[in-house]
Amino acid sequence: MQLPARTFRVFLSSTFEDLKAERDALHERVFPRLRALCLARGARFQAIDLRWGISEEAALDQQTLPICLAEIARCREVSPRPNFIALLGDRYGWRPLPAEIPEAEYEMIREHLTYGEEQQISAWYRLDANAVPPVYCLRPREREYSSPQSWEPVERTLRTTLARAAMPLPEGVRRNFGASATEQEIIAGALDRKLAPDAEAHVFAFLRQIEGLPADGSAEGFRDFDEAGKVDEEAEEHLARLKDHLRERLRGHVHEYAAKWVGNTDCESPISQQHVGPLCDDVYRALEEVILREIGQLGDRASHSLEVDAHARFGEDRARHFRGRAAIRGTISDYLRSSNRRPLGVCGPSGSGKSALLAKAAAEASIHHPDAAIVVRFIGATPASSNGVTLLASLGHEIGRAYRMEVASGESDYAELERVLLDRLALATADRPLLLFVDAIDQLEADDPARSLAWLPTELPEHARVIVSALPEGSGEALRARLGAERIAEVELMPPFEGEEILDLWLADARRSLTPPQRAAVLAGFRACPHPLYLKLAFEEARRWRSSGSVPELPPEIPGIISHLLDRLSDEANHGALLVSRSLALIAAAKHGLGEDELLDLLAGDDEYFEHLRETARHELPTSSTGEHHLPAVVWSRLYLDLEPYLTERSADGMALLAFYHRQLGEAVAERYLRDEEEVARHEDLAAYFEAKPIQHEDAGLLAPNLRKLSELPFQQVLARRWSEFENTLTDLEFLEAKCAAGLTPALLSDFAIGSERGRSSARLKEWQSFLKRYAHVLERYPDQFLQLSYNQARSGAVSELAEQRCPSQETGQVWLRRLNRPNLVQRGVFAAHEFRSAISGVFSDGEGERAVVFCENGTVTGTVSCLGHRRGRAPVPLAGQGQAGVAGSRVVSRAPVEPRGVSHESPNWRGELEPHASSADRRLPHGPARPTCSASIRRRTNHHDRCPREHNHRFAFCHVRDPRSRRGRGWGALYRSSNASPPLPCFCGWLYGRVGRRD
Repeated sequence: MQLPARTFRVFLSSTFEDLKAERDALHERVFPRLRALCLARGARFQAIDLRWGISEEAALDQQTLPICLAEIARCREVSPRPNFIALLGDRYGWRPLPAEIPEAEYEMIREHLTYGEEQQISAWYRLDANAVPPVYCLRPREREYSSPQSWEPVERTLRTTLARAAMPLPEGVRRNFGASATEQEIIAGALDRKLAPDAEAHVFAFLRQIEGLPADGSAEGFRDFDEAGKVDEEAEEHLARLKDHLRERLRGHVHEYAAKWVGNTDCESPISQQHVGPLCDDVYRALEEVILREIGQLGDRASHSLEVDAHARFGEDRARHFRGRAAIRGTISDYLRSSNRRPLGVCGPSGSGKSALLAKAAAEASIHHPDAAIVVRFIGATPASSNGVTLLASLGHEIGRAYRMEVASGESDYAELERVLLDRLALATADRPLLLFVDAIDQLEADDPARSLAWLPTELPEHARVIVSALPEGSGEALRARLGAERIAEVELMPPFEGEEILDLWLADARRSLTPPQRAAVLAGFRACPHPLYLKLAFEEARRWRSSGSVPELPPEIPGIISHLLDRLSDEANHGALLVSRSLALIAAAKHGLGEDELLDLLAGDDEYFEHLRETARHELPTSSTGEHHLPAVVWSRLYLDLEPYLTERSADGMALLAFYHRQLGEAVAERYLRDEEEVARHEDLAAYFEAKPIQHEDAGLLAPNLRKLSELPFQQVLARRWSEFENTLTDLEFLEAKCAAGLTPALLSDFAIGSERGRSSARLKEWQSFLKRYAHVLERYPDQFLQLSYNQARSGAVSELAEQRCPSQETGQVWLRRLNRPNLVQRGVFAAHEFRSAISGVFSDGEGERAVVFCENGTVTGTVSCLGHRRGRAPVPLAGQGQAGVAGSRVVSRAPVEPRGVSHESPNWRGELEPHASSADRRLPHGPARPTCSASIRRRTNHHDRCPREHNHRFAFCHVRDPRSRRGRGWGALYRSSNASPPLPCFCGWLYGRVGRRD
């Protein structure tokens, strides 16, 4: 499943040896700057340079050029523009043999071959009738032909013979038998108008010509020579024509440079290097312009919109080849049309196709119920769907939008989210019914409150229908207990005839077929294990089989066929055990998966693997000026081509991450590669990697949170058993503040919970955890209040002491208040506010924490306030009638006018006239049982001053406050609001002094 990513994958095409200096400069000077540019704007940059790192195995199995062309296609499909640049010098480069020749072309070529030539060609090309249409495939190099010295003469002879025999064929066909690898890449990435229809808008070419280039062996590596040691004039003609085609097609996107031949001097290169700097500047400017334009067009889509799209793509991918299951599809269809007001459960074993079934049912529902609001979630498809809090919040948000209801954001209280979801279900009407599909509730964590299914009503509103799926055990048992066994539809085993039909569809889509014995082997395994997942795994193995090959034996169960896959990939003739084990283990150990650039960085930091790669790479691997190792994408690309059917791209942390297509694949990889010490080692690798990354990405004054570090670091530190580092991370004010600011407050609470589950919760961690639980609902909406809230916590303690060290150094221009009467210890009282029509600008209470007034941004007190006293169990006193002020003190550090931003905290009452409003529903508080709630509004008096003392054009309300517990405290405070703003905005531009009035 491909996601429209904000990752810019740019393929760099060129010859290698003659352009090494330019390539090194790009890797050193340009690509890091482009990475920083993208990261600071919430995107990624990845340079795909396949000349570095092509392993000897890739050359032996004749897959070098197919890998390159596949990567160009992937860049074009998954990356925004730009996705291709060409770098050319004075060499035309290596001209490979075609890896495949269509049978029709091969037959035409045979007519122009002598008997001896035909025997020679047929010795290396074998017919594969399983391809549709059939093709002749180039054999891998084996035994005596494994060394380049023994293979090059054979390759040259075959290429010359094929090129001559192909002369009568059309030009487009002839090119495959004589064009260099670089030209074929440039055609695919820039010149072919079908493959790259808008290349002139985003593809760039950088051409370098050497003046005084000699025609003898001293220039070897910088120009083409034939086997006799003479200049290859044919190659030079091809190169000149290729450059002309680029100039004609790309026009203003072609940059040209001149260098001089200086010969064998003390310089590292025999050519001058003055052109390298301008070339780097031009590459950066060209790519920067297109990238910034694309980022501007991509825009910042709301997270809920991205979540909906991610599940829609997941469902489309699962339902694309769905067939059969008529009985259970009929059950679902009948339920959606019925008047039954109870939810429907769907249960089936892992691999039985529940996700595909629900995806197909949702797609069919959109046809049969065109007026319905259809909401679908596949738990585990995205990180947000894997957490009960964010899952319910997302469902409530989407349902609310479907019925054009104003949706409040920032709620993180699970009990409140359950109530909101029930209210949203009741929005369904006869004209617009609601159909809700929730797949795989068993993928929620074991301690997630959503697994209890309390959010799932046993009786639905009249026009709402809900379908939920789960494994038979665990969550399936909970589903039966809640709904009753009669409300559970079992996913039956797939009958053989449906398996055959799906197999044929998959083969046709892949343009492959099977011989009768091969087909029989696949279907025999499926009959022994009649699950769609088994058939999918067997198909992916069988599509690789050629018609001339033997029939491999397939294990008759899902774990066995996965083990068979891993054994094949780990063979040294394929990818080797080290690359397979390291790559897959890292993906499995990551919280949500890994980006390709992250995987390459981690492999580069693996000393054991890097040394192995150095021994097998065909060229010297790039190293930065600091000595840091870098691995080009090709190291992973060849393995990815084989793994692609088993991986999916998951949208997480603002980017597309590689994860396993099915949960059983991840479990099998973990069982094989993440056991005991290996598991700890991989988590240590990941923890060290993310720990070394900055909390924020910066470029040209722009800052963007490093969502990957914020998400992965605590998780990896726990599983790596790095307890001290874990505690330091979750008590680091900068980390905590950044994670809240990034909208990850629920995830932050989960980080603390992981440590608590493993018995690693120190006093410092407990204090921070308590603080975040207390103010999570505020920080979700107002993360910029993190510093003020943590400072207000108490006079002593880990939270406030750390905040106090940070506050004086803040130079944000914001007002923050130095609380003069902070309690010595953390207060246990809590005020929770909800259902307000505008943001809260202050919460004020009496000294006992039993009375509260809430000021909103519109200057009135509205909505609901829940309050609980400092002494556990004491019932709150509702606000009514006239209130007497009780005062605590503060002083304003900055006098700059600022719009009040809301917090919930114990603080003093205003003196004013209060009018009671109707109570709203009870609210469950963090401390103690549910408490009654109250609401009030205040009519503020206008007296004393008639205009703002800071000369703003503000109307104001004035309050005289005093502290009855102190004879020293008396003072005045003013809350103003602009008369020009629409709606009016409050402005705190007065001042408080002595032990008088406080606003948190």
